[in-house]
Amino acid sequence: MNNKIKTTTVSIETQFDGITLKGELEYWAKDYCIKLLEPYQGISEAHLIYASPAKYVIEKSKNSTCIEIDLMEKSIEILKEIYLNCLKELKEN
Repeated sequence: MNNKIKTTTVSIETQFDGITLKGELEYWAKDYCIKLLEPYQGISEAHLIYASPAKYVIEKSKNSTCIEIDLMEKSIEILKEIYLNCLKELKEN
């Protein structure tokens, strides 16, 4: 992510198949990065085009002026995907 842009970082934790997944979500209106920190390490990033009338949020506002994409629920699903990809890579090696 661009170091000049002020981002917000949120810790995320969820249970998946009896395993605690710990990670963090770093985001601003047009970019996000989800990092799996435990039990393995992995990363997933995405970007919205600047011309798009949408932004990433943690909590949707009542009177938004554009489309708001809720990242909290999405980030937990992506954290699980990162974990599954780590398991797959471990099995292949």
